[in-house]
Amino acid sequence: MAPKTKKSVKDRMCERQNLIKAYDIVFDGPIAPRQWPRQYVPIFQKIRDIEDVKYERYVSFLTTEENETNDPLAPITDRVANLIRVAYDMRNSLANESTWRLHTESQVLGRFLTDLPCDHCRKKRWVSKFRLDPFCPLAAEKLRAKRARTSEESGKASHATAISGPSTDAENCQSANTLQSPFLYRSDEPVIDDSVPEYGTKELGVQKPDNVIGLRQTAKLQSLLSMKPDILDTPFKKNFSPSFPFLLLEAKPEHGCPGFTSVEEQSAFPLRTLLNIQKNIPTPADVQFNPLIWFMANQGDEWRIYACVPDGAKTRIIDLWHGSVLREDSALQLLFLVDMICDWARDIYRKEIMRCFAAAVSDSRGITPADSLISYNPFSGEETSPNQSDGYFSAGDSDSATFRVEDDSNENPIRSVSPNDSAVNQNEDIVTHSDSDSPTEVTSNPSTTTDTGVISLDTLTVSDVEMVDSDHEDVSEETSAETWTQHAVIKHANNVIFLFQTLSLPEAHGDLITLLTSPSTTSDVAQAAGKLVMLFCGQTQVLTRRSTIRRLGAWWTGANDTQEPYNSDLDDDSVIAHFSFESYFRRHDWELVRKLTCIMASSTAIENLAWICGINRPVINNYRGELRCTRSNFLKVTRFLRDLCGERSAKSGISHLHLYLCKNYASFERGRPQYEWKKSTPQMRDLLGTLQYTERLIRVSTSERYGQVNISVMQNMPLNLEFESKTQTIGAFLAKKPSSWPDTCPKYSLVVFDQSNIQDGHLMASKISDAILNQSFFHETGSGISQVDASAFTLWAKILRGETPSDHVWPS
Repeated sequence: MAPKTKKSVKDRMCERQNLIKAYDIVFDGPIAPRQWPRQYVPIFQKIRDIEDVKYERYVSFLTTEENETNDPLAPITDRVANLIRVAYDMRNSLANESTWRLHTESQVLGRFLTDLPCDHCRKKRWVSKFRLDPFCPLAAEKLRAKRARTSEESGKASHATAISGPSTDAENCQSANTLQSPFLYRSDEPVIDDSVPEYGTKELGVQKPDNVIGLRQTAKLQSLLSMKPDILDTPFKKNFSPSFPFLLLEAKPEHGCPGFTSVEEQSAFPLRTLLNIQKNIPTPADVQFNPLIWFMANQGDEWRIYACVPDGAKTRIIDLWHGSVLREDSALQLLFLVDMICDWARDIYRKEIMRCFAAAVSDSRGITPADSLISYNPFSGEETSPNQSDGYFSAGDSDSATFRVEDDSNENPIRSVSPNDSAVNQNEDIVTHSDSDSPTEVTSNPSTTTDTGVISLDTLTVSDVEMVDSDHEDVSEETSAETWTQHAVIKHANNVIFLFQTLSLPEAHGDLITLLTSPSTTSDVAQAAGKLVMLFCGQTQVLTRRSTIRRLGAWWTGANDTQEPYNSDLDDDSVIAHFSFESYFRRHDWELVRKLTCIMASSTAIENLAWICGINRPVINNYRGELRCTRSNFLKVTRFLRDLCGERSAKSGISHLHLYLCKNYASFERGRPQYEWKKSTPQMRDLLGTLQYTERLIRVSTSERYGQVNISVMQNMPLNLEFESKTQTIGAFLAKKPSSWPDTCPKYSLVVFDQSNIQDGHLMASKISDAILNQSFFHETGSGISQVDASAFTLWAKILRGETPSDHVWPS
């Protein structure tokens, strides 16, 4: 028998590279921002911002900045100096890999070890200079408000400490030894992944990353994971392993290493394993979660930072930052990047995972998190949804029996509110007692995400994940608000979610047949095709370019359209589009949504649809030579919809305003095209609703942003969006959710549309009383206020005035 030949290093490297390709693992970079995955652009751009920081300039700025005395780590300038000194020592001593790791990792990753709250006040000791925001706009608004409040409180605390010194009260002082970091390490442990049979074989070998950082399992996380036992949370065997790892570090010495290509290939499969753990996290429709693994690699003093993200079935690893820690600029940037990642993991990533699991547990109990369309127009009496069981609103009858809400607000003077007060913190719409103030003093607490204030009593409340195992930190800060906001919320009509959605029909004949035969399509194929053809013909037909649609989406949501790369092959294409507009209150949290939908199709797609339904081609070919709708044409007729504010904004939402864009034929005949919005017919709404449930069969792009509408005077309003005089005088109305809405949604909402400050509890209690007395009340049956509703409103008003504890049991 011939002796076996030993494979060379080159052969083994080729085998590993082939294996990496076989598993669709791709390394990119450095690449231009226009090539970044769209949903990760805000995160990656923040890294570019850090890359612009220069040490000398930062130090000169630092002299005017107040020192962060509570930070457990040394000042950033000292940390930079220590890191540079250690790197030089290791380089001069020709240190091996273990020695490099021993001395440098503690300098770079020390933030994860010391991320503990204050011993006395249990607040965060430090904040990152560069902060990321959650993917969900509502969660981002809440976090920004919370950060602003925390910053103000920590500033006051630092000032008080400087004057009086630290507290020595045994009841208020807790040793840091009883606190635990929210993160766990695992070093040099084999990664387990059943989806990669090559693990542990000669082809791939045992994969043991130098360092993996994930979440510590708190009591809440353990409880949620126990309800989803099929979900894998760690790639390691041992107990007390980090859950849902988010950072992997691989280090090599400066001398004798083949380079970063070797480091990347060595880490490829562990990164894929960690990313798949995140990809398998249950993500309900109302929770926005995008998997992300941070990868840090270093060879001696050279460091690189990558982001590992999914791209379809591929695992994409993108090179984002390079630097040598022998340079002050790079050392400073690296420490800022680690601080940013730690801050992100603590305040965003950790809570997003909890929300995903909490929502998944709720779904398994039969709670539907999807949005609803409030579907009754009280001033026209017209239903706007073919499915009446979806829930709709009606105004209460003026002669119905009513029950007076007790109102003692006259005993306490209400402070005057300036018009600008409502814009101070646009998303802080919940009023509750302060933990330390007197009962009559109320303070605000933000509630703009689906997890706060909308969880039913039998659902796990996880909006405020504990920072440490002892269940402190944010829990005491917001628990009191959660009790009553499970039942009622306060919203201002000027706080709006702007949503822009594009749906692109496929061109291929087979794909169209699949679309037309989907379960959501109730009619036969030819009939369904005919409906779609008519959507793009005649008066509703709008000829435009893809680039125009993209810019309209950026304008509608207030985003920066330059972030999306320009593609001449697509952007210059002419398409036929159908535009529709909706305004409604979202069914799981009462957020007011203004949605602009664009359904577009190419001429090929429309011709294939016409062939399927038997329509002659000349009927649909009238788009040839037609004038295109420009961005200017569109803005001229649509700006007023985006600028709806106050009473008009509230009325459009409670009536579920539904419009479509059409051509003004007279203007086209004069060669100066103009467009106008008209109310949609039930048939048109039915067709649009059908397409909404076939997203997996067509290309869908959705963008949204939370914003506040500026107070403005709009002339030539083409729609009648006004309430009755009594409701106008009150400046608010009450609404009760339809029976089809999920249990997690609060039962009642007070919608304010004047310039009142919704953070003023006494004022809001007065508006509740006035709304009931004047029948400014919208609900499903329109049969007047029940005894249960009246009791609930009485309790709500008392809570807002501070007369009743916020955790009082609500009538049912």
